[in-house]
Amino acid sequence: MYRRDSLLSRIRPSYDIPSLKLLCGIRGSGKSCLMREIQSELSNLGAVIYIDMEDYRFFNLRSNRALLSYIEKRIDKKGLSYLLIDEIDHIPSWNKSVSKLLSDYDISLFASSSRDISQSLAQYNIPGQIFNFLGLSIGELYRDRGEVDIESALEEYSSSGGLFEVLEKRVEPSDIIARSLERDGIKRESRLNNNKAREITDYILKSANGLVPIGEIESSLSPAPDRPSIYRAIERLNSSMILLPVPIYDLNAMKALASKEELYFSDPALVKIEQTFIEKCEHIVLLELIRRGYSLYRARGKRNGATFVAFRRDEKCYIKIARSIDEIALIDGMRDIRDSSPFYLMTFDNKRRLERGIRHINIETFLFKNEALELS
Repeated sequence: MYRRDSLLSRIRPSYDIPSLKLLCGIRGSGKSCLMREIQSELSNLGAVIYIDMEDYRFFNLRSNRALLSYIEKRIDKKGLSYLLIDEIDHIPSWNKSVSKLLSDYDISLFASSSRDISQSLAQYNIPGQIFNFLGLSIGELYRDRGEVDIESALEEYSSSGGLFEVLEKRVEPSDIIARSLERDGIKRESRLNNNKAREITDYILKSANGLVPIGEIESSLSPAPDRPSIYRAIERLNSSMILLPVPIYDLNAMKALASKEELYFSDPALVKIEQTFIEKCEHIVLLELIRRGYSLYRARGKRNGATFVAFRRDEKCYIKIARSIDEIALIDGMRDIRDSSPFYLMTFDNKRRLERGIRHINIETFLFKNEALELS
């Protein structure tokens, strides 16, 4: 069994805090396995209520009234109760049930969802934390394999990805996408809209991992789809966690662009376009930074300036990914960015040295040994 120690170490401090811990991730990424692992750890602390909304035995709880009645009969009304609800988004208006439970009882609630429902926490003032749940990282997948050739491992991982069901050969990556989209309601549209939605969605999936050009979609499909239909297709892919929206940071204006974003697959196995080796590395590093809880931006605006800008609270750093530290043009490009925040050049070189104020970090050390980034 694969261990998810990195994510668990971020969740454990909240075990005894009465709040919601929400795990959002694409289907097949291993959320149910992690929920069972959390259940096992919590069982050493007290009574645990576990509800799997995709288990037919709990189908009758897919209403707020039935769910609340079931839970209220089983919680500890005098102390802290532990409650886990797998695939909570099957419950219409789940936020109302959660709000009532957290306001009326002392409950540490853990919930998973195959859709991005994180906005509900702020919308309904629900106390809690959101954990973006991705498939296994390359470090987790190769943890017990001994010494590996880093470039071969990156190539293999960019093909196999880290989704449990794909790794275990139970499904193909395309099956994950199809099931996620059906779950998110594409079948509920009219036949005409359904066909158009699928056509738009297929086009986006073939061009994702970067900027999705709206104008190109309009000109490439016949008849040309309207923009609301395109935006609905993008939203469907985002909400089902197939694609992750990464906002753009303008290195000239030194600010995030509110209405611009690039779309990246939430797992390398889902990628359909041809990528260079460095593009594959960028994608894997991007997913690793998201796993570690950074708010990530794609850097644009200066040639060779940076690949990503990573934020954690009010601190940030710039990251550039390349094969070698000796590519002076890259270092010159990073020096053009006028900011006192740390700059990291990630390469495959083993030597560690500062070059004109820029810090070097080895990609293998970062991915396999969890080397941390210092933010200002």
